[in-house]
Amino acid sequence: MAAQYIIPPPPFKARRVSVQRRQLPPGEPPAGGPQHKRLYVVTFFAVRGNAVLPTGHRYEQFSYVIRKTAGARWCFLKGGSGP
Repeated sequence: MAAQYIIPPPPFKARRVSVQRRQLPPGEPPAGGPQHKRLYVVTFFAVRGNAVLPTGHRYEQFSYVIRKTAGARWCFLKGGSGP
């Protein structure tokens, strides 16, 4: 789920290494708790890179996903490599 928001679209090509759910950091608005907002860290290897993420490197980036109700679909909120 989170990886689709982090890994760039083709022609970039990546091998996903892991997707790990993490605790929300202190100070991050919880938006209704873990049933409504989650943080994932995605690790991937760039098989075919681009100008920003060169080929042959391993990257770790984050993705926040949210939903308005417990039955709603998860949606991308924000992501990147910094805090």
